Amino acid sequence: MAEQLVVLDGSTFFVSEPSGDVGGGDHGFYSQDTRHLSRWQLLVDGHAVDVVSSGNVDYYDARITAVSGAPRVGVDATLIVARDRIVSGGVHEDVAVERNAVRDDRLDLPSENHLAGSLAVGEGRLVGELNVTEASNNQN
Repeated sequence: MAEQLVVLDGSTFFVSEPSGDVGGGDHGFYSQDTRHLSRWQLLVDGHAVDVVSSGNVDYYDARITAVSGAPRVGVDATLIVARDRIVSGGVHEDVAVERNAVRDDRLDLPSENHLAGSLAVGEGRLVGELNVTEASNNQN
């Protein structure tokens, strides 16, 4: 995997870790030479997820697949998370969650926004251009 994941459209771009998270350095969401977001993490029960694959689908979008609940031979991960990020006139991220076990998980996306007027923030978490969907594979 690359050391960083870059998604761009003209002068608008998003630079993150391969996990899709932004937590320091020069990583973040930039538009017209201004960094608008310097922290963006996906946590499950307060912990980072384990990246399975990460990369660009095209120059303007990327897909990150990660798991929570370490998979082992013959044992599926308990939670699969797919993040689809698109940069086109802004940034849009879809998060799809698939459960393979009966669990109560808390999904957090803590963020740090630099321009309060440009992004909707509630309780320290970015809201708005984020869609979360859930599918269950429980076979009870």
